[in-house]
Amino acid sequence: MVLATGSYEFFLQMMIAAAASDEPEQAQTAEGQGLALREAAEEGDLEQLRRLLADGADPNAASATGATALHTAANFNATAAMGVLVEAGADLDQANEDGWTALHDSAFAGSVEAVGWLLEAGADWRLLSKDGETALELAASGRATELLERWAADHAEPEPEPEPDPGGAE
Repeated sequence: MVLATGSYEFFLQMMIAAAASDEPEQAQTAEGQGLALREAAEEGDLEQLRRLLADGADPNAASATGATALHTAANFNATAAMGVLVEAGADLDQANEDGWTALHDSAFAGSVEAVGWLLEAGADWRLLSKDGETALELAASGRATELLERWAADHAEPEPEPEPDPGGAE
C-alpha cells in the first residue's frame, strides 16, 4: 500500500500524537490511576502520589484483585506513602478479593513498621479474611506477631458478664 505524501505526513502526526497521549489517557482511567498510585506507593514516591491524588486519582482505586495503593505501601513498609494515602481518604480497612486489608498484607509480609502505623491510625485488627484469618494469624514476622498480640491484649473488649436468671433459679 502506497500513501500519498500528505497522507504519510498525516499518519506520522497521528502516530506522534497517539504516542504522546498514551500515558496521560491511561492515567485518566480508574485502572490506570490505581496502577500509577500502586507503583508510586511501592517506590515510596511521595511527590508522585501527591500529584496523582491532586489530579483526582481515587486513593481507594483497586486492581482486578482488589489491591489498593495502601495495600502496596503496607507490603513495602512505606509508612510515609501510607500517610499520604490515608490523608487523601484511603480506607484503612478496604479488603481485596481474599478479604485481606492493608493490615493483613503488612502482617503477612512482616512489615512491622506498617503494622504499627496501621494500628495507630485505627485499622481494625479484628477483621477476618475470607478464610477467617486475622492479621495476627497471618503474621510472618516474630516482631509483627508480638506487636499484634500486645495490641490485641491491650485493646480487647472485656467479655460481658452473664445476665442473672430472671426465673430466680439458683
